[in-house]
Amino acid sequence: MTSFHLVNIWTDPDTGAGGFNPMASSLLWLPEKHSPGWPASAFVFMHRWGGYPYDPVARVLGPALADRGFVFLSVCMRRRGMEGQMNAVPDNDIRDAKLAADYLHTNGCQQIFLIGEEIGALSALRYQAKTRDRRIKGIALIDPVNDADIFLRDCVGEEPYGAAVHRAGVAARQGAGMDVRIDLLPDPGPKITQYAPMFLSWWGPMADTKMTRNLADASGPILILADRKEVLPQILRAGSAPGQIQEQCYVQRDVYAEKLSDWAGEIGATPLQVAPVEPVEAQSAGRILFGLLWSPPDGKSAKMAILLMHGLTSSPLSSLFGKMAPELSQSGMAVLAIESRRSGFWGHETALIDDDNVDLDTWVEWLLEQGYERIVLAGASMGSLSIGRYQSMRQHPNVVALAHLMPTADCPEWFRAATGDEDY
Repeated sequence: MTSFHLVNIWTDPDTGAGGFNPMASSLLWLPEKHSPGWPASAFVFMHRWGGYPYDPVARVLGPALADRGFVFLSVCMRRRGMEGQMNAVPDNDIRDAKLAADYLHTNGCQQIFLIGEEIGALSALRYQAKTRDRRIKGIALIDPVNDADIFLRDCVGEEPYGAAVHRAGVAARQGAGMDVRIDLLPDPGPKITQYAPMFLSWWGPMADTKMTRNLADASGPILILADRKEVLPQILRAGSAPGQIQEQCYVQRDVYAEKLSDWAGEIGATPLQVAPVEPVEAQSAGRILFGLLWSPPDGKSAKMAILLMHGLTSSPLSSLFGKMAPELSQSGMAVLAIESRRSGFWGHETALIDDDNVDLDTWVEWLLEQGYERIVLAGASMGSLSIGRYQSMRQHPNVVALAHLMPTADCPEWFRAATGDEDY
């Protein structure tokens, strides 16, 4: 089953505008058996004007896409609801989208897709037009609206719109913008309660919230989802949209998740495949050693294996290895994190340097017995010295490469620097 989480993607240690933390309750759905740090493609959902991260579209798409192997993050944006929009400017949406992408990327999501609903669609396009974020592989627009000023004018009428812009403009020019509030509550349409400068930044005729401009400047494939073509602005209808729009689907909302999943797959998304992990054992110099073996998630047999050798006083349960191994296995290789006789604190106290050579040789031969033919040795910290010393002395013909992860200095110099010349 998928899992649901409340997450805080706010990374600034200071509180946000107004003295509160504005990113306290984003909603995250994860695929079954997913752990943070594991590789998966992800969707970021940016909600409609006046909406919240728990809006109906997000609540439907989140679990449905997680069931298909995607991570889904519905962002708690600073312009949420009436209270949030009072002080919101369009660049807040850009920052919120970046926080979401940063959060997902640092938690293993290498391919990210933006989904924007209504005004959120404009914000998703604007984010990519302004940042050209290479992590964003595509943008999906759900019921996208026209240029913000045109959208609002069409909803409230020419005269009320012109009056609101005039009132906000006078207040801003007189330096009294934060004393004047603009309230426009069309039905249907965006329910607006904003101070004058914020209103102009979103809805003014000179605002940088143009669907046409940002559509032209955004990079990457674009998918449009709506129940019928007639609800879309003319610029987005088939035959009149710029070339980067890859697909337009006019379907009911209950199949949006299927369309999003198929579209993402067509442009290279890799839904999460859980790499099976199993405990294994090998005997070295009369002692049974423990290991963790990750196999490729597709069930295919692998001919190459990566052997992970831990650092000083660490073990095969290293948190670094726990994040690396599932991701490496996605490339069709097996990954083995090993115990040695110097694992853990007591092993560090009693093991000799040559013990590492014997233990590494034991595990290399164990991998060959399992049918792996080409082996990469990867060592972290002190393990970097261990694999280098092993291969320089052993010259094992099946070891095809060495990977040094955070390698240390020469041991005597390392110890001398840590303790001082006299103590050394």
